[in-house]
Amino acid sequence: MDQLLSSLRQLPQRFAALPGAFRALVIVGLAAAILGAVAYSVAQGETWQYAFTNLTAEDSGDAAALLKTAGVPYRLEAGGSALAVPAAKVYDARLLLAAQGLPRGGGVGFEIFDKGDLGVSEFTQKVNLRRAIEGELARTIGKLGSVRAARVHITLPEKGLFRDEDRKASAAVVLTLQPGRALEEREVAGIRHLTASAVPGLAPGSVSVIDGRGNVLSSEGAWGEADGFQRRVEHDLQQRVTELLEQAVGPGAVVARVTASVDASEVQTSAEKVDPDATALRNERHVLQSQSQSSATPGGVAGAAGNQPGAPAATATGQNGSSTMQDDVKNYDVSRTSTTTVTRAPRVKRISVAVLLDGVGGKPRPDAEVQRLGELAKRAVGFDAARGDELDISSSPFTRADEQAGAAAGAPAEAKRGVLLAGGAVAAAVVLAAVLLLALRKKGPAAPAFPPGATVAQLEAALAADAALMDAGAAGMPRLPDPASGMRDRAKALVTQDPAKAALILRAWIQNEGSNNARS
Repeated sequence: MDQLLSSLRQLPQRFAALPGAFRALVIVGLAAAILGAVAYSVAQGETWQYAFTNLTAEDSGDAAALLKTAGVPYRLEAGGSALAVPAAKVYDARLLLAAQGLPRGGGVGFEIFDKGDLGVSEFTQKVNLRRAIEGELARTIGKLGSVRAARVHITLPEKGLFRDEDRKASAAVVLTLQPGRALEEREVAGIRHLTASAVPGLAPGSVSVIDGRGNVLSSEGAWGEADGFQRRVEHDLQQRVTELLEQAVGPGAVVARVTASVDASEVQTSAEKVDPDATALRNERHVLQSQSQSSATPGGVAGAAGNQPGAPAATATGQNGSSTMQDDVKNYDVSRTSTTTVTRAPRVKRISVAVLLDGVGGKPRPDAEVQRLGELAKRAVGFDAARGDELDISSSPFTRADEQAGAAAGAPAEAKRGVLLAGGAVAAAVVLAAVLLLALRKKGPAAPAFPPGATVAQLEAALAADAALMDAGAAGMPRLPDPASGMRDRAKALVTQDPAKAALILRAWIQNEGSNNARS
């Protein structure tokens, strides 16, 4: 590393020592590389925008083929569900796709009847009609703000041979909601009425709505009503706990989950209460009877003697009497109360609350503070120990590595390209510097010239100064050979290549040496 830094510091001197043609070539190449990098950065740094998102595979393929035919650059991102085009052409791309009926939103709509097929049977026509209605309903429901995608399945009404064999229309709607979104009861009712209005003979009560996790959103029937009631209770209690505790520990520092046990059974209760102190006379009957009686008793001779001639005639003696009878009847009513109670609404049997608090300074919160916050959470949810409610509250430092990773993964594509371009430019500069250093090391310093008339002492001094410069400025670089041996090699090469020039140089040296000796 030290050798590289030292070489980089001496780079201007080495560059100045290069021949003029080589320096011009290096400057032109460096300028061309910089201009190419700038042009590439400008071309790649063009802003891209999403023309459409949440596309189905069919819509993505059709849109890509249409844009490719029209010569509009595009990119498919997010697994093919997002279509991005240059920002300057985003509206043109949308108009171009809209003119072709794209995106369709999944499924098949009434465009299935655009092509007239004369040989299609009646059964096929009915199936196509059902598919078209399902597709159009799915597209319409998918436009709602909380809905990401929708699938609709309908059963059209059919008439049987007898009236009791008629089959009514029904429908099922499967919704994929946006992350973190939930449908309210009025929104679910709107979806059911929308579906019922689009299908002849379909009642809103015959439309079932479920979400992507299989939860029933429609509240018709005991089970659906109980499920909707449970979800509303859990969401309301979680929101109460979170809003209350966040005022004390700060936003985002509370995670609350509530599980409610709901009893949806129908209960009918009858009670009768009698009050003996509260009486009333309902009716009364009074009967009075009087009776008189008279009786006669026969008299005379008894037996056969009474039938003999001369016997005294029979006589009768009588007695008179009377009787009276009175009957009184009174009927009373006692106060009686009869009560019949029918309970159809779901009821909360038990709740279980779990609360997690963020720590302070990377450490859990004190137990006293956690206990105090737990008491507040109990008051917020209406905690009832006799009912069997449970609450668990604890504190632990939150780990937000997933959020950071998600933020890094969701960085814009332009930023990523900028980083890549910057890295490429740095790499190109390093490679260019390395090539230049390599060329300097291979070339080495220019050999001293042999001007006519130069003395041996002058040549040796020049070689010594050049060697000292190399030792001081290029640490670690290969040293020049010994000056004396270099002189001999150059002299041999000169004699071999140009004997006449070598002879002139030797003659000049001899003359200079003779004159110097004479002076001394």
